[in-house]
Amino acid sequence: MMRFTPPPEPTDFEKQVRKAGNNWLVKNPGKEAKDFWSSFKPQLAKYFQNLCGYSVMHIPSRMGTVDHYLSKSKPENRHLIYEWKNYRYALQRVNSCTGICDGQIFDPFEVEDNWFEIILPSCQLVLTDEVPSRERDRA
Repeated sequence: MMRFTPPPEPTDFEKQVRKAGNNWLVKNPGKEAKDFWSSFKPQLAKYFQNLCGYSVMHIPSRMGTVDHYLSKSKPENRHLIYEWKNYRYALQRVNSCTGICDGQIFDPFEVEDNWFEIILPSCQLVLTDEVPSRERDRA
């Protein structure tokens, strides 16, 4: 993993996603969230340099997704479904595996460079001594 800098919110995000999405939620309580966010996937991909925020692997555009770092399927996170600050760029396969693991997976905006390294050719991910002691159990 590597640290990513949170991207600035696009100027038209408020109207096209946040307002439209939150209005939709009010009119459709209890329903699965409607996707207003995918139109901003190219902008998110650009700020993540077309890299998965979790695996740091290059993502072909058709395989990239907007991940909700705090799961959109948890009722307590419903207010974050249409929030730019909750979006990460991720490989489809990785996004589908994160599920409802809130807080169990390092946020690409919080992890530091060199906390992990990949052993080739096995692709085993290992901790380095750079991981702070307070985060070692979670890592």
